[in-house]
Amino acid sequence: MRNDSGEFVIGRVIKAMNANWHPACFRCEECSTELADAGFIKHAGRALCHACNARVKADGLQNYMCHKCQ
Repeated sequence: MRNDSGEFVIGRVIKAMNANWHPACFRCEECSTELADAGFIKHAGRALCHACNARVKADGLQNYMCHKCQ
């Protein structure tokens, strides 16, 4: 199988985001954490680790937070 860079993926293959990945190449698009064993969340077409997904979602909620509590 070939990955997005055109290299053959031999051995363990991660199939995610409509592509094939070497386990070490499949990383969070925010913090670069390896996602092969940690799991990921697809957010706006990007693969994110759970922590970055929570932070990205929270960033969008700042307009709704109490000014004093921020």
